[in-house]
Amino acid sequence: MSEEHTPNKSLTALDRRQRIILAVISVLYFGEYLVISMIAPLLPLTARAKGMTDWQIGLVFAATWGVAFIGSLINGKLVTYCNPKMMNFFGVLLTSLASLAIGALYWVPSGTTFLVVTLSLRVTEAIGLSMFAVSAYAIIVSEMSDQLQAALATTQAFMALGFIVAPPIGGGLYSVSGFWLPFMSMGGLLMIFAFGSLFVMKDLQVDGTMPSSAGSYFPLVLRPKVIMTMFHTLVASAGFRFLETYQTLDLHDKYGWAANQSAWVYAASALSFVLTLFIWVKVQHWTSPAIVISICSFGIGIHYAMTGPPPFIPLITKPWMTYLFYVLYTAFYSGAITAIVPDVHGQALVSGYSDDYGTNGIISAIFHATFDMGCVLGPALGSPMQKELGYAWTVFIWASCNIFIGILFIGRVIYEGILRNHTSGFEVLENSEKARRTSFPLVEWPRIKPSSKQSQSERTHLTEETNKKSTSNNSFAYSRFPSDVNE
Repeated sequence: MSEEHTPNKSLTALDRRQRIILAVISVLYFGEYLVISMIAPLLPLTARAKGMTDWQIGLVFAATWGVAFIGSLINGKLVTYCNPKMMNFFGVLLTSLASLAIGALYWVPSGTTFLVVTLSLRVTEAIGLSMFAVSAYAIIVSEMSDQLQAALATTQAFMALGFIVAPPIGGGLYSVSGFWLPFMSMGGLLMIFAFGSLFVMKDLQVDGTMPSSAGSYFPLVLRPKVIMTMFHTLVASAGFRFLETYQTLDLHDKYGWAANQSAWVYAASALSFVLTLFIWVKVQHWTSPAIVISICSFGIGIHYAMTGPPPFIPLITKPWMTYLFYVLYTAFYSGAITAIVPDVHGQALVSGYSDDYGTNGIISAIFHATFDMGCVLGPALGSPMQKELGYAWTVFIWASCNIFIGILFIGRVIYEGILRNHTSGFEVLENSEKARRTSFPLVEWPRIKPSSKQSQSERTHLTEETNKKSTSNNSFAYSRFPSDVNE
């Protein structure tokens, strides 16, 4: 039996250059989300004091991610033609400048002026974040495709670490000197990270030269499995951003907690995200991203609903129960998010995309654009739903959507298993061996061996003819008789 190439290698297999790239990108993820996350617990109550309504607060968060959605699509194309290292640097620099300016919001007059200035600065942050996120994912996927899941999990861990330390740091600095200090100090730190990364990676050949054929969104986004994954991303991010926008207000109304007290819930949730992240990577390695998404969607739905809880459940929540539900919610959320890019990456290789910066820029853009659109829909749809139905019913609706996603992915896993079971010795393979562990490991269903009357030459001839037809028709996959079928 020929030895199969398995891309999910340990990070210890990285060479020095790859380790430097991963370390720099991880630190930048930490700094970006340290700055981005501080605003969630600190802005809502400050905005209320400045005369903004809850609907306007939701609008600020929704518009921010709407711009990030558009920026991700644009930057997904631009990364094909420019240097992703420079796009990464300018994205981080723009976010840091916007954070410094947000620190001055305390002195902006109340009312419409405060709303317009806040909205403008958050939009600027979103543009910088989209530039950073798309280029960072493209670099990681292109440079470390053999360690894709572990590398992405590392960056996600540093992102969550930013979530963890942002609330206590932001709350501590806020208690020392008010609203301005957290944003100005952390924005300055992020700017230092930006210039430091440019210096460290200056000699690394992270170039943006791609073939002109790379970087097309179609036909990838039309594949049914990619559409399912995008729908999952949309629902998961929408629910998450709704919590980010209204969690502080709900905890204030429910328990009378101040912003710094609510910040500890964010910290506990982010810690849960980090601790479970690499567990889900292992589960993906043993099963598949589709199986992980199905499991985690159910987990998200159940624990998301209990943060309300739904009115038909006679449960009086206590603070420790609130902590528990949020911690379990983020534990499943980490697995659901980590599985998205490997799943789409495998589908891209099935579609005939080359494994380069252009393709991975498109994959990154698809993920971030869909995620950002969910971030728009979460506050935008959640605001009127909360106003008309209340917080408990709103979180129950988002939870039900996640459970529905789980059912869809269970159906996908069963369908793929049945399909493999009825291919009569032929199996659908990706255009790269690297996609074997990111897209189609699944459950090992029994394989039906071909007729012994069919000679090896006949099978080889049939395979060659199939590949020729697949190429001429721009097919999404090709068939090959497995070399180990008789072993």
